[in-house]
Amino acid sequence: MRGIHISFFLSILFVLFLQSSSSSAVLPMALRLRKGVSDLEMATIPSELPIDQNASQLQKLLEVSRHREKKLLKALFDAGIEPHLDLDDEIVVEESSSFYRNLYDRSRWLIGLLLFQSLSSFILHYNEKILQSHPSLIYFLTMLVGAGGNAGNQATVRGIRAIAIGKLSLETAHSFVYSELIMAFAISGLLGIFGFFRVILSAGCTMSETATITTALVLIVYSSIAVGAVLPILFYKFGIDPAHSSTTIQVLMDIAGVLIVSSIAAIFLSVV
Repeated sequence: MRGIHISFFLSILFVLFLQSSSSSAVLPMALRLRKGVSDLEMATIPSELPIDQNASQLQKLLEVSRHREKKLLKALFDAGIEPHLDLDDEIVVEESSSFYRNLYDRSRWLIGLLLFQSLSSFILHYNEKILQSHPSLIYFLTMLVGAGGNAGNQATVRGIRAIAIGKLSLETAHSFVYSELIMAFAISGLLGIFGFFRVILSAGCTMSETATITTALVLIVYSSIAVGAVLPILFYKFGIDPAHSSTTIQVLMDIAGVLIVSSIAAIFLSVV
């Protein structure tokens, strides 16, 4: 019986020792959570510690960290500084700019593009004679410039998104542009085939007009994708918001599309 009592007493002492060592391991961690820990410190926490028991404290720590980040970003934006951020999809940065600041930034860019886009009227006026002789070019003009704007906007949006998530930088710009040029060659060829059959199905278009529209379509789409891939990179390099490149490419391809159509028509079509 004495052996049983001794073994029972030793078992109780052993259990008490385990509980004291476990609580001593949890206590420093709880103190660190109250003070706030960095990512490097959290990475050094052994996996065997009962972190699940501190889930609520970890959640509070995460909320405090995000609150501090938002306050810091707000202070930077209010000071006119736009930091380069590699944001995850789940992180949402609240917009701190005022309504009038946004109105000024967006409207001045749109007004400049509006005035720049009016240059297409001079191109149309200069080529008025050829357009009057071949009115089918006017019928397909919106299709041509619209295809260029859509294709260029696709490339621009891809570039903007790649810059925003940190996948595209000035060091990796050459590979991105190279891949977009290959894509531009394939897409312009496909759209050229569909555009050719679309013009063939329309009544009143001669073969020379069909060749003019198809050739112009291929050149417009190819050039728009090439420019759309380079534009956000140039804006980023010179400190301009790359988001403006999505509207800029539309205006550029409207003007370039009209110019390409007029130039191809002057080569393919004989106007007296």
